Amino acid sequence: MDPLPRSGTATPARGPWNVSTFATIPLLLTLLLGLVVPASLHGQDAQEPEEPEPGSVGTLYLDPLVGPLGTSVQLDLHGLPPSTGFVIAFGGLRGGYQWVDEVVTDDEGQITEAVVVPEWAEEGQAQYFFVKLPGQAPVATRPFYVTDGDAELRVLGRIVEEDGVEAALQGPEGELYCLIGAESPVAPGDRVRVDGTAGSASDCPDGIPLNVRSLEPA
Repeated sequence: MDPLPRSGTATPARGPWNVSTFATIPLLLTLLLGLVVPASLHGQDAQEPEEPEPGSVGTLYLDPLVGPLGTSVQLDLHGLPPSTGFVIAFGGLRGGYQWVDEVVTDDEGQITEAVVVPEWAEEGQAQYFFVKLPGQAPVATRPFYVTDGDAELRVLGRIVEEDGVEAALQGPEGELYCLIGAESPVAPGDRVRVDGTAGSASDCPDGIPLNVRSLEPA
């Protein structure tokens, strides 16, 4: 599988030739032969990925959805092109992402892979796994909350409406939290600060389940 960039948006993979290979060949001959030297994959700054596009990279499951640096996260992906190489990256929607793994789907377009949350990840906030398919921009998947080691989630955000849950919160990275056991009355648009622990994934199919310990106006 061709190498892919470790950060930023996709660029062409480096082929078997580079600039030095053609250093002694006249430019005219190079043009006549139609040879094109691909851009380098290195030295790029991290760039902002695209917003999540549900369904554009098949179906992805994460287990667990919350954990500290170094957590091994099981990624199960289905509905991707068969026998195709792609990159898994990790990072924020606004702060850019970095490459963490490179895998190949099986004959049915599926992959099960354990990926470790990198040591450089930002603690105390939600980050995203990204899937980069050949010829496509990286797409964000379900969020993963990186704890600071004490298993507590501390989120500042805005109350939003979400079908099937009592209360939902949109965090600073656009991530969704399903608030479980929130006793304080809240309404869409309220800005609140929530402390709690991770709940069951089945309680929040599209986001992060959060067992509320405290909820206060922000």
